[in-house]
Order: sequence, then C-alpha cells, then structure tokens
Amino acid sequence: RFEILGNYRQSDGTRNTYFVISELTVNGVLDSNSPKPIPYTVDLALKEGADGIITQPSINIYPTDNLYDKNLHSLYEIQYSGAFKPDGTLEYPYYMIINLGGLYELDSYFIAPYLDVKGLRFKVAVSEDNVTYYDCFDHSDNNRITITSDTFAEGVKARYVRFEICRNFKADGSYNTYTYISELAVFGTLIEEE
Repeated sequence: RFEILGNYRQSDGTRNTYFVISELTVNGVLDSNSPKPIPYTVDLALKEGADGIITQPSINIYPTDNLYDKNLHSLYEIQYSGAFKPDGTLEYPYYMIINLGGLYELDSYFIAPYLDVKGLRFKVAVSEDNVTYYDCFDHSDNNRITITSDTFAEGVKARYVRFEICRNFKADGSYNTYTYISELAVFGTLIEEE
C-alpha cells in the first residue's frame, strides 16, 4: 500500500488535484514454498436421479458487481433440473469434481457465490484416486451469501477436490434451478505431476 500524502511541482513548488505516477514497480523473489493457486479442470458428476449441466456463460444481463473478481469468464453456471425437497435442499445433490492434474499437498480453498444475490450450501471432500473420498468441510447448513474459505489440515494430499452442492438460495430465501459460482480456487504445493 502506498499512502499518498500530497504532491507538488518541483519547478515552482505549487500543488494541484492531480497525482501522476508514471511508473510503479515492486521487485522481489517468489517464495517457492508458499502455496499457489492450482490450475484445474472441472466436471459435473450427478447422483442417480439428478439431471443438469455446467457451463461458463457470458451472462451479460447480470451486473459484474456481484462477481468476486468482476470477471464473467470465471463464472460457473450450473443448471439443475432434479427434484427439490420441501426445504429447498436438492433431492439428489450433485458434485463439482475438481481435477488438479497431479498430486498436491493442499493448503486452502475459497468459493464465491454470486454475491448479494445467491448463497450456496455445500460440502468438501478430497481424493487421490477419484473413487475414495474423505470429508473435510461441511457448509450444508450455510444461511449467508458470502465467500467461504477453509484451510485443510496439515498433510492433506489430493488429486481431486469434490464440492457437493446441496442447495442454492436467493437473498429472499427462495431458490431455483440455477446455481452460480463466481470464483473457485484451490491452493497447494505440487508433489507429483500426472
């Protein structure tokens, strides 16, 4: 953070309302031990009885102010056409399977819904083989429209991170067949490439 305290013209010592910086550079050395965002691919896995698709649309009718990074390209839209329970929970929850493309020691993740508009209830599990999963976090009772982040226990390794989507809900408490995730990131350190 650069705190600007004032400006002045060296030629005559006067000041005005313009603060002009012609160049700003920060130099340093990357800490190779710090966790980094992991590039991934994502698949939608549906439980028996569920139906749906996942897309990354350009949703121009929605204001980007509700997106975590104001970037429509990182917005996931999941359209679900399965049954709902009376409380709005999905009768057959579906999975977003994050394929990390290698074995990683996981550090943390964060997931951002369409802020101020739709909330998300979900669970997080990890796997090394995409068959056996181990539960890590449970936000299936979430009632707030907020970014959620958790830190994995030390030593957790995975090739896959599974987000089980249990329900979406709007600001007014209602729900529908569209779930929006404006950002999803997983952080960790590579152990073994595919």
